[in-house]
Amino acid sequence: MLGSICLRSSRLEASPHFSPGFYCGGGSGHVYCVALRRAPRRTVEYACGALGCAPCIHARLRRLATKPGEKCGLAVHSSCPACGIAELMIPFYLKKWYLDLISDDGVVAYLYFITTKIAGMHGGNISAHVALPDGGSLRASMNRRVMLVDSNRSAACAPSFLNNAAGSAHARLELPQLYIDFRYHSSGIPWAPTEGGVLLRRNGNYLSWNVPLPAAAAEGVIRSGRQEWRVSGVGYQDIVEMTLPPWQLPIAELNWGRAHCGHYTVVFDRVKLTHGATLQYVMLRAENTDAEMVASERFTLETGEGDQKTTLRHDSFALHLSLRHILAEGEIASGEQIKHRLLRKFLAKTSGNPFEKKMVSEAALCVGEHTYIGWAIHERVSWRWN
Repeated sequence: MLGSICLRSSRLEASPHFSPGFYCGGGSGHVYCVALRRAPRRTVEYACGALGCAPCIHARLRRLATKPGEKCGLAVHSSCPACGIAELMIPFYLKKWYLDLISDDGVVAYLYFITTKIAGMHGGNISAHVALPDGGSLRASMNRRVMLVDSNRSAACAPSFLNNAAGSAHARLELPQLYIDFRYHSSGIPWAPTEGGVLLRRNGNYLSWNVPLPAAAAEGVIRSGRQEWRVSGVGYQDIVEMTLPPWQLPIAELNWGRAHCGHYTVVFDRVKLTHGATLQYVMLRAENTDAEMVASERFTLETGEGDQKTTLRHDSFALHLSLRHILAEGEIASGEQIKHRLLRKFLAKTSGNPFEKKMVSEAALCVGEHTYIGWAIHERVSWRWN
């Protein structure tokens, strides 16, 4: 995951395109906060409600200050127009690297490196999911601080790491019962839907989405216990970076996908906002070219019952997806990477309870009179605001 975005009770400067490369939830564009009873000296307590969302009396942050409001990781941004009491702004930072690989013999794997800093507290998570051709699967994750290295281009969580360079990436994850070492190389150039990948801006905060590797030759090894799989195929990487708090993004549903068919790559997203607007973007690029054959907002996306069939239609091409395997289905625990219990509860309650369905499908790309067969990873995420 077009036009400008207008959030309720907020001024939001938006690029014309939006990306689904994160699952942090959404919310209203303006959060109202009122002080609770007088707090102890080392406590800051607030109750807040997001307009257009379910009321939430849970943003209680304890023992973050020597004095109320001092060095507590919180900032007063403006006054609430409803009651005149200061609005609570929680400093937020997230960077997420996503990589995947579809092997020639049917192995599908995707990896995450996530680093966060919320109200001054660092967190992180690394995880991997492997779907095997026989229907089996391997999953593992670890909550631990992920360090930014190499001018913030790469990530490290020793002994695991992700090294990024121009046109290449090397990811190694050493997780409980699962070891993965993948290398990616691409002769094509990175892609971003906007200049610099910045998609949204508000009050100095931003959301950016960049795709350094839209299509890459990928190979590596997967090891679990005494079993080992050597894989090679086509890979993909994107990066999301945001200081815009996720509860300020009013998303109702998004569809995202990437497909590799023959020597073509397709990346698409469609985002439905809670106030009815739809943002969408699609890219079609041929292998070893430095320009998109198609970069457009004009397409339709149709999904059949149970997502068995998904069809994207553009004036220049059509992409048909036939579901082969559900990789993941269920609620996204967006606060699992946060160690602080109260912050974790706050994020969980303000995330909109996103529900994800990630799939791998056989892909048929029709360009002119020719049809190219390949594979796609795609997903649908729905937010359930009360």
